[in-house]
Amino acid sequence: MATMTGEMLTLKQKMIASGRYQPISDDEYKRLQREQSKRLAEMEASQFVPDWKRLGITEAESKLTWSAVKENVSDGMKAVHAVRPAYERGWGMIFLYGTWGQAKSLVGKILTATAFRDGKRTAYANLSSVLDDIRLAFDSKENKSTELIKRMDWCYIYFSNTYQIFYLMCG
Repeated sequence: MATMTGEMLTLKQKMIASGRYQPISDDEYKRLQREQSKRLAEMEASQFVPDWKRLGITEAESKLTWSAVKENVSDGMKAVHAVRPAYERGWGMIFLYGTWGQAKSLVGKILTATAFRDGKRTAYANLSSVLDDIRLAFDSKENKSTELIKRMDWCYIYFSNTYQIFYLMCG
């Protein structure tokens, strides 16, 4: 146990004399710490403003769910049946191929929105923006990989074009 300084001892003595001093147990102290941490986390969460541009989805798209893909409209349900289990498992790589209108992009945005709501770091990006991020990493003489790492530091990366690849690398 650490020794108290004279000033601290005086403060403790003053609190005892005033009747305000109430010793607490270690368990009570830990409970109070947890409550304070919870309050701070709630305050931080209430002030959080997502960077929708960086996430690659709009605020409205952040509310998308798996039910947005409709049966018998396209092959979108095949994509859901491939992507959703991998997301719920927490890892995997999915390759989707198809012509336009097959819900590949929709499934990617649903995946991004679901991961965002679950508190995971996530991003939806099309192939051209990913290539731009890679190019920017080589535009400077110093710290070439820093820019690339900064831009690619996400759990879920989605490449959108005719080919769809979902990397699910976080547990």
